[in-house]
Parts: sequence; C-alpha cells; structure tokens
Amino acid sequence: MNSFDITTESNQNISKFLNAEYNCTAIDKTTGESCGETETLKIIDEFQKLYETRIENVDREFQSEFEQVCMKLKISKEWIKNLREQNIMLVQVVEDLEQAACNRVKLLEQKLEHSSILMSGNMSNSLHTEKIINTLSNRVNDLEKDEGCLQQKVEFLQSDIRGLLELIRRAVQENHWNLDDIKFFEIQPSDIPIK
Repeated sequence: MNSFDITTESNQNISKFLNAEYNCTAIDKTTGESCGETETLKIIDEFQKLYETRIENVDREFQSEFEQVCMKLKISKEWIKNLREQNIMLVQVVEDLEQAACNRVKLLEQKLEHSSILMSGNMSNSLHTEKIINTLSNRVNDLEKDEGCLQQKVEFLQSDIRGLLELIRRAVQENHWNLDDIKFFEIQPSDIPIK
C-alpha cells in the first residue's frame, strides 16, 4: 500500500466519520428537547485516535525512514488543518451563543416594557400585572446572570482558541508539541495529543 492509498483511505474514513449521525441521549428538562452537544468531546477523541493510529501505522507500512518522516509530516499537517477547522467551528458556536443570549435579553426587555404599558393602562388588575412584572423582571435578571456566565465561557473559549493556535504555531515552527506556558480553561491538557 503506498502513501496515496493510505491518505485516500484515511480521508474516506474521516468523511464517513463526519457524515455519521450522532444521537444525543441528554434531554433539556425545561424544553424536553434533546441536546446535540454531549458527543462533541467524543468526536474530538475519535479524531485524535484516528490521527494517532495513522501515525503509528506509518512505521509499519514504510521501510525507509525518509518516507516515514514525510508521511508523518503529511499526516501532522492534515491534523493541524483539522484542528484549525475545529477552532473555526468553535468560534462560530461562541458567536452564535453570544447572539442568542443578546436576543433573549432583548426579547425579555420588550416583554417587560409591554407589561409595563399594560399595567399603567389597567390599574384595576394591578396585583395580577405586578406578578407578571415580577416574573418578567426575575427572568430578565436570570438572563442577565446567564449572559454573564456565557460571556465568561466565551472569554474562556476564546482564550483556549488562542492557546490552541499558539500550540499549532509552535508545532509548525518547532516541529513538536509544546504546552509550556499555555493555559486552558475549557480544554484539558490531556485532551490534546502531544505525543
């Protein structure tokens, strides 16, 4: 089997892996909808195992040290490209989370304002209206707290992305994985293959 066959076969395996359906078993108790996020780390682990296996197979499939090094370099470049694509997806998810949080806060502010107008126009139902305002106010407060948590998570994820980019830069320039002085918040160093 030559290097082209190995690369083609590996790329086909990656494509099959990306196109596979993943059924999340977690269910959001408030909405009853299933969650699609629980498989993310498993997917990352599978990609890591796939690339590690490909690199391990190189020593068995190629006799010359030059061919082994060339193929390992090629696989490492593919791996880095894949990590970059994962980082881009992470950034997009973070941006979507930020936008969703802002939209929820705006919607609740509009509902609160609407409730306030109704209350001033109908004082006979003030007790009922006061309960609605309190409920909406509590919701706004909860969303503001959620927004703070999401903002912190976004900052942590952005920091992790910068850390991963630095790790990739070091790997490309120094030709080895080096986690020295790189701090991660959401990612565990054990999740990063530095072999």
